[in-house]
Amino acid sequence: WPLYATIPMCAGLFNALTNKLAVTMMFFPIRRRGFGLLGWQGVVPKAARRMGGDVSDLLTKDLLNVTEVLRRVDPETLSQRLCTPALVELGKRLVKDEVELASPLVTPALVRRVIQRCVARVQGDVDSFVDVRHLCVERLTKDPYRLVRLFKTCGKRELDLVVSVGGWGGLGLGLAQMGAWAAFPFSWTLAAGGALVGLVTDWVALQLLFRPVEPRRFLGVMWHGFFLRRQAEVSRDFAAFVAAELVAPRHLWRALLEGPRSSRFVEALADAFAEELPGGLGAVGGPLRGALEAAAA
Repeated sequence: WPLYATIPMCAGLFNALTNKLAVTMMFFPIRRRGFGLLGWQGVVPKAARRMGGDVSDLLTKDLLNVTEVLRRVDPETLSQRLCTPALVELGKRLVKDEVELASPLVTPALVRRVIQRCVARVQGDVDSFVDVRHLCVERLTKDPYRLVRLFKTCGKRELDLVVSVGGWGGLGLGLAQMGAWAAFPFSWTLAAGGALVGLVTDWVALQLLFRPVEPRRFLGVMWHGFFLRRQAEVSRDFAAFVAAELVAPRHLWRALLEGPRSSRFVEALADAFAEELPGGLGAVGGPLRGALEAAAA
């Protein structure tokens, strides 16, 4: 009997270990290691570009209206915060390179008005200035560990459950496997039984995570998918991740200055400078645009 007892013990132990390995291989390594068929990259990091697009689509279509968020920004308040002495000095240098006499006209008040004009123009047509999908994809592909952290934060309990179900389920099914071996002591039954134990426990784990979709009472017990019953908590974790890693003000600002549509923002900034400079000095708008593009680069 001690020899028979090793069957359920090994079934539980090795099933838990293989499930733990599978969960780990979902996320690591972050960058591909090895070569050819012997190489591997975590499933999630490998799909970072596609998943980044999916996150962006979910974010912009169903959860967050980035245009509405930016339109809530008060141009005057933002201009006061952004109008630093360094920015004013930069404006003076850029204008001085084009028209010597215009440099003294670049005052903090003028820079604040320029910022207000730019903000108003961005708010009028956000999609022309900010590519949110590109921002999300670029952030998640540049550092795939961000996406890994999102999955592990939102689904840590469920990932642990997969390992636990593998261990305890393997132990339980291992008892049946032990009985089968006692009745039919053929070597192939151990291999077949091990494969069957792995398939059944993994299937059960996935069902427990996502089924039933809606709460249902069965045999006096309320059943609901483990992941689905934590919707409120998962939503808070997801919202915190998006706010900190994807659409934080510093990331949106960087997208304005360095994103694929940054040239439109530079153009709006140059036009705003030209409109604010008095009289014929507004003609510096064209040359100033080139200076601003060089500064942004």
